[in-house]
Amino acid sequence: GEMQQLREKLAVVERTAKSEAQLK
Repeated sequence: GEMQQLREKLAVVERTAKSEAQLK
């Protein structure tokens, strides 16, 4: 459902933020 999509988006955002933090 929609909640699942929102959770997946959040997971992607978290992963992106973590990888960006490692790059800096």
